[in-house]
Amino acid sequence: MCLASVWRMQAAADARHTHEASIEIEASPGDVYAMVADITRMGEWSPEASGGVWLDGGVGEVGDRFVGHNRTPEREWERECEVARAEIGKDFTFVVGGVEANCTWWSYEMEPTPTGTKLTERWWMVNKTPAMAAASRGIRCKSCLYRHHVDRHHRSNQEGR
Repeated sequence: MCLASVWRMQAAADARHTHEASIEIEASPGDVYAMVADITRMGEWSPEASGGVWLDGGVGEVGDRFVGHNRTPEREWERECEVARAEIGKDFTFVVGGVEANCTWWSYEMEPTPTGTKLTERWWMVNKTPAMAAASRGIRCKSCLYRHHVDRHHRSNQEGR
């Protein structure tokens, strides 16, 4: 089943793990989209992702692929991902391993608010890669760290203007 055709990304019924967190950001949905869809900058606000590199001339359109780099104090790893949804100012979603592999989906949805944008991060895991199967016993939610990093990054950008 291809979930990319659904306007609001939802975890699949057979998802093994799911998570959702939202944050209000004093910026337009377009500006927030530009920030979260720039995979090279993910390390600026993620406690685990340290960035990424587009493959084959990708620029962030549906079907484009990238290699995401991740780092924790214990280890470093890379995963190939595929963009599943790319609607400027609304939604940037990618899938670890690609849409067909249907492993872990990461969705960043933007909704306009009176003061800026509500950014909602959702992730859900359907199929485990062999490495994920071995590591999944240690999964823990890092959304509070992510929220802190995004908010801190946005405030520092606002102060620098």
